[in-house]
Amino acid sequence: MQKRERGFTLIEVMVVVAVIGILSAVAYPSYQDYVLRSRISEAVGAMESMRTDMERFYQDNRTYAGATAPCAVGRSIEAFDLNCTGTRDNKAFTVQAVGKGIANGFTFSINQLNERFTTAVRNGSGYNTCTTSSNGWMLKKGQKCPQ
Repeated sequence: MQKRERGFTLIEVMVVVAVIGILSAVAYPSYQDYVLRSRISEAVGAMESMRTDMERFYQDNRTYAGATAPCAVGRSIEAFDLNCTGTRDNKAFTVQAVGKGIANGFTFSINQLNERFTTAVRNGSGYNTCTTSSNGWMLKKGQKCPQ
């Protein structure tokens, strides 16, 4: 009786490695886009929270000037640094999220009128900027600016 050899041939192993490589090459960009969208959503939520805190401060003090707690310097989340830009005065403020790491090149903002702007996006990312629309956060690739 002849004994049969068990195991995989080199060609079978190479085919499996090639298939895994092809699947990885297709899946990795989609995964990165998914992570970026989740980081953008996190930044949007944090900016809305800061805006709510600023409105609460205004209700108590009738001014945005001097609001340090809602606009604490150095406040950040995983992929964005959050800050209040410009001069906070009696009637106006702007909260801005500036991307870092995976979100490098992205900048979003919101003001006291709840106007939302995507002021910068990374070149070649597929996202659009919306600086003239009052509700212009670009939360996914290919999204158009609201009219």
